[in-house]
Amino acid sequence: MYEQIFHGRQISSDQKQIIFALNNIDFNEKVTIIRVGDKLTDKLKIPKVFRPKIVNCIDICTIPEIEILIIIKENLLKAFNKSKGKPCIFCAENIKGYSKKYKYFKDYFDKMTEEEIILLLKKYCKQKPMKNHKKYNCLIDLVKENLLDLYQI
Repeated sequence: MYEQIFHGRQISSDQKQIIFALNNIDFNEKVTIIRVGDKLTDKLKIPKVFRPKIVNCIDICTIPEIEILIIIKENLLKAFNKSKGKPCIFCAENIKGYSKKYKYFKDYFDKMTEEEIILLLKKYCKQKPMKNHKKYNCLIDLVKENLLDLYQI
């Protein structure tokens, strides 16, 4: 299996890396896109030229919000729960260097092992059941062994 990771909300002309990669995949190759995002409402718009290649799109919702995982990692969950505010505002007020930029999250989680990230996801799931979890794939679903089998990837 060949994997590439790109940062982008849609397959559009301004996403040159994605377009380049899709153009360089053999016509007979089939592509499954796994999108990770915080909105469940935006649907992936696949340009007509790529529709024969793209056989599946799996949406993974960032439930819990990425900031909650940072709050748990920083041992601030009790303080956050008392605050009753939004996770991103809490992080901005309580975590030095916090930024809502992609680079911040990438750098933050790159410093952790896979096991540490899985532990954070499990801690969150134990603390707060996810609303509508059965309707959507969530971050914890990425670590389930059968996710890729479920979509026959």
